[in-house]
Parts: sequence; structure tokens; C-alpha cells
Amino acid sequence: MQKINKKGVSGIVSVIFFILASLASLAIIGNAIIGFTDASLSPALCTSITINPKLSINNACLDPENNIIQLSLTRDLTDNNILRNFDVNIVFEKFSESWTCDLSCSEECLILSPGETKTYLIPYTTIENPQEVIISLRGCAIESKKILPC
Repeated sequence: MQKINKKGVSGIVSVIFFILASLASLAIIGNAIIGFTDASLSPALCTSITINPKLSINNACLDPENNIIQLSLTRDLTDNNILRNFDVNIVFEKFSESWTCDLSCSEECLILSPGETKTYLIPYTTIENPQEVIISLRGCAIESKKILPC
């Protein structure tokens, strides 16, 4: 019978451990980088967006019979920038749900044109009633409104 060279096995284990440690650190660093938004990379951008918001909430109300939140938004008439997307965050008592409206969305979630007002119908399927709606542009929360009954 041959004996296993313990020094050789030790080297293989060290190399495997080094590879696994490298992959884990790359995953952690990658996750941290992907987690950055435009707002986290540029606080001045967030300040600029919140001081002069181009999107505003007119009304947010709850239709409990149909389990729908009616969210009326208006885009500023003077906004000539290309609005590629915005986020809607519905806050419940114990959790929140987020939606993104962008250029690839269907009819229900189209981006507003400058000066346009639109009512979005957002379904919810939880027993818990929504409390508040928050709209965000480029990672910056620009307005929030309490959701009232319709």
C-alpha cells in the first residue's frame, strides 16, 4: 500500500481554500457595488432632484373593494429631460412593495409626458391596508403621501 504524502494534500487544501475565499470576497464586493444607486454615488444629484421635483403626487387613495390603489401623478410642464423611469414604493404597516415604471412598461405603467397627469391603478393582494406611497427618481425619494380611502 502507498502512503499519501500529507504535504501534497495540505497544498491542495490550501489552494482550494484560497480560491473559495477569493470567490466569496468578490461576491461581497460585487454586491456592494451593485447596491449603489445614482443617489448614493452623488448626494448633490439627490438634493437637486428633491429641491425641484419634476414629478408630483396629486392624490393617493385606496379602493378596498377592488384591492386597488389609485395614484394620480403629474409631470412638470417645463421638464424637458428624458424621464426613463420612476419608482413607486407602497408602505404597509410591517413591510413595503416597490414598482418601477419605465420605457418598457405596458399601458398601465407608461411614463408621463411633460405637463401630463395620469392615474395609475396599483393592485395589492395583502390583507393589510397600505399606509403611504413614496415616489422616487434615480434613487431619490421626492415625495410621499398618506393613502386615504377613495
